[in-house]
Amino acid sequence: MGGSLTIFGEDSASLSRAARVRIGLVPQDDNLDPDLTVAENLMVYGMFFGIARAVLAERVPQLLKYMQLEEKAEARVGQLSGGMKRRLTIARALINDPDCCFWMSRPLALTRRRG
Repeated sequence: MGGSLTIFGEDSASLSRAARVRIGLVPQDDNLDPDLTVAENLMVYGMFFGIARAVLAERVPQLLKYMQLEEKAEARVGQLSGGMKRRLTIARALINDPDCCFWMSRPLALTRRRG
């Protein structure tokens, strides 16, 4: 079983850098850097996209506020609850102000209804 996906008019298998920077990705599992603080995780990821430090200095606090992580900005990732890590991963996916965001997730288990 195969298929294809076109994103921004390009084949997903060979996206240009210009197209890739327009996409945010929330991975299924946490892959945050445990050696960095919450704010540093966002700063470093933003630098991968070539976002200027001055822009990141404004954007990081905005995303932390939006994801209700302001008070954890200087905490290490290991100090966060699972839900906080998930919110940080979402904030990281939004750091480049993407036009499109993909959320990778496990299939939901279906429960049998009684009666």
